[in-house]
Amino acid sequence: MGVSRPSLYRWARRGAPIPLGGEGVDLQALAQWKAEHDERGRPTGSIKTTGDDGEEDSPQTDPDPDGKVDQQRVAREARNEALQSADLRKRLADAEKKELELAERRGELISRVLVEEGNVRRVHAVKRAFACLPSQLVGLDERGIRDVLDAVLESFARGGVEERL
Repeated sequence: MGVSRPSLYRWARRGAPIPLGGEGVDLQALAQWKAEHDERGRPTGSIKTTGDDGEEDSPQTDPDPDGKVDQQRVAREARNEALQSADLRKRLADAEKKELELAERRGELISRVLVEEGNVRRVHAVKRAFACLPSQLVGLDERGIRDVLDAVLESFARGGVEERL
């Protein structure tokens, strides 16, 4: 849809059908909601006012009847919007954390430490295999050397590095 993440957060705060985590968005429902709201997420039927400069007034800077902006109200609204934004970010992070924990319990995810340990074991096994090669290649002709090297490399490709040793 070509929409920035902050816009999606703002739309979600204003009632757009965007689930936590942003996964499984019903694009038809979102398009319908967007058709009924302007670029700021306000219903298109809402009354828009313009200031003296011809610019549309935002809800945070609408003047009071006497033409002055209530600074306390503006600050309060800004604080409330910041809190709502922080709350949404926290809820999204919590949802993502729970999804990762569930994936780990299902066996769909493993820790980085386990992956790194496995990689270190494989590198050491390859190193040991290469260290043994000279004794295996002594006295072989070119074809024999090629066969031994092919067998070692094929073993590595199948993940049988440790079996070979």
